[in-house]
Amino acid sequence: KGAGLFCRNICIRRVEVNTGSTPDYKMIVTSIDNPSKSFTFEKYMGQSGSTFIFVLPSGDYNLHFIDENDGSIKVPSVDIDFGRTPSCTDYVTEDSFTITCPPNYELGDDGLTCQSIIVATSAPTLVTAAPTLVTA
Repeated sequence: KGAGLFCRNICIRRVEVNTGSTPDYKMIVTSIDNPSKSFTFEKYMGQSGSTFIFVLPSGDYNLHFIDENDGSIKVPSVDIDFGRTPSCTDYVTEDSFTITCPPNYELGDDGLTCQSIIVATSAPTLVTAAPTLVTA
């Protein structure tokens, strides 16, 4: 049987992160205040897609998703739901989370989505040369 360990004066809250996709990746949650507190979670495949379910104390956290096959950072869309509001105070909310975006993506205004960065490139230059007449 599972058991829970609770610390006095710590307010924890159930968090459910739904990514809505099915690739093989793990979610890593790291405390922004103390990066040595980093936790890796396996996904649960439910009817609504990939879901990660866990509990956290209050604080600010960074989420990122790592491909299990090649270690690259993935960009799922993220929807965060919570269990009921705790009776204690100082618990995690949606504002407690940001996500890490891979190269060529930037964090959206909501802090929970990555948007592709459009890289401006110069227009191709057409190089032409006048024909040269060679005579012997």
